[in-house]
Amino acid sequence: MSRNQIYIAAFIFILVLMIAVVGFATYLNKKTSPQNSNSTKNIGASYSSPTLNSSTNTFGKIIQNIDKEKQEEQKAIEEATAPFKAKLNQIYSEPVVFMKNINDTTNPENIIFTEALTGNVFTLLFSGETLKIKRILSTTAPGIKESLSADGGKVVIRRYADENGVINSVIGSTTLTNQKKSLTSRYLPNKIESISVSRDGQKLFFIIPEESGAVGYLSDVNSTTTTPIWSSYIKGWHTKWIDNENILLNEKPTAKFGSSAFIINTKTGDENIFLSQKPGLSIKMASTTTALFSISNNNSIKLFYINNGVQTKTPLSTFAEKCAILNTEAYCFVPKSIPSGEYPDDWYMGNSSFSDELWKLDLNSMKTTLVLSPETEYNEILDVDDVFTTPDKRFLIFRNKKDQTLWSIQIKDYEKTNK
Repeated sequence: MSRNQIYIAAFIFILVLMIAVVGFATYLNKKTSPQNSNSTKNIGASYSSPTLNSSTNTFGKIIQNIDKEKQEEQKAIEEATAPFKAKLNQIYSEPVVFMKNINDTTNPENIIFTEALTGNVFTLLFSGETLKIKRILSTTAPGIKESLSADGGKVVIRRYADENGVINSVIGSTTLTNQKKSLTSRYLPNKIESISVSRDGQKLFFIIPEESGAVGYLSDVNSTTTTPIWSSYIKGWHTKWIDNENILLNEKPTAKFGSSAFIINTKTGDENIFLSQKPGLSIKMASTTTALFSISNNNSIKLFYINNGVQTKTPLSTFAEKCAILNTEAYCFVPKSIPSGEYPDDWYMGNSSFSDELWKLDLNSMKTTLVLSPETEYNEILDVDDVFTTPDKRFLIFRNKKDQTLWSIQIKDYEKTNK
């Protein structure tokens, strides 16, 4: 082969090799380059595209969890900002007599009541959202008409009628023996028509009718010594301590005559008239200058608010003893309707009965708000008497006058008041 032929063959070989290298490089570039944006090829053919409703898809689960967290957060906000819904509960299904605060704020057993049929004494224990009952005295004394507590619950006063209809008042001090409480009793003077205990539970005031009228006596709870501090030519009085020094005395209300109310200071002996000659006068005191009072005559019942001598008629038609005062507001049980009758006489004697609803009254603006209707919401007809609040102001405690059973309404939320 000539030299020229050798050069030509080499040139052709090199040219073919270069074309092959270029072709292979182009092939590799096409394999590794992204698809053209105008291509209709499905690049996701090898896996399923994300679906929000798919519970098996990872992205779907993440989004679902986010939505769930948002929903839970929104629900928590709504619950935190929503107004509290009052709750009705029957505490004791047997007849009970007068219940009151023990007036010992360090003691969780702040409410005491007595079973009417047996005379057994119970306290209410506060536990979160509930009230629990504990019996503290099982000494039997049937036919109890009235019961009071004193000295932080260590002293119990029970009043009952004997076979002659005379009201006897027995004061007993409880002692703890072998983890059981027993009662050491003594009799107070006979024929006491009204008795009350000071707010600190250390003093008694009671009224005894005399031929010439009535006499009021003051005594220490744990003493047998009594001191007369007040007298009147009028018989028939109710007595109630306002604080540890001042006592409210009001004539028993009737629609037939006007009644008056006085405040007596037990330290100075001063007697000041609070209200004068009001028909059917009933009073619920908050202080020596502030109270709710009602006047009634025939079918009319009117509720007033008095503050430092200024009287304001409220929009509510109910008796003052159906109310509880909490600073600048009051909670009142108001009859849905008032049957024809002579009030308050017919109500006191049991000739007339009501179905009450609970209303909140702003004592500054006189604005009223319906809180709860037992008949509508619980199918319970309640004629409320002896209403007061627990020390933490979360519960209203009261009796149903129809059967003397014990009830409560929670008016404030436990969690919100304990944050």
